[in-house]
Amino acid sequence: MYCGLSEISLPAGLTEISDQMLSGCNFSSFDIPYGITRIGAGAFVGCNLSGGVTIPDSVTYIGRNAFAMSGFESIGIPDSVTVIDGNPFTSNVELAAIDVSSNNPNFSVVDGLLYNDMENR
Repeated sequence: MYCGLSEISLPAGLTEISDQMLSGCNFSSFDIPYGITRIGAGAFVGCNLSGGVTIPDSVTYIGRNAFAMSGFESIGIPDSVTVIDGNPFTSNVELAAIDVSSNNPNFSVVDGLLYNDMENR
């Protein structure tokens, strides 16, 4: 899927980036606006996000394959995220760092791998 967009301004009051909403877009970077609480499955799959992604403290849910094949090198998980479904960062060969907020009781990174702290490692 190719959406053809290189930039977008999301409307105020939007609380969800729905499943596959922006898949295939060619954003060099994308700042998810504060107020978004849910990033749906495949929301950014296949996007060119080489400039990075900023996830705000309002996000609580990141869907399966949300950022798959998106070409970014690092991503931060804020303390507000309570659910990460499946593997949202799959097939990102450029991904070198996942940073989880030290205040997030649900997830951690050990040796570069993201863990759900509510499950066994």
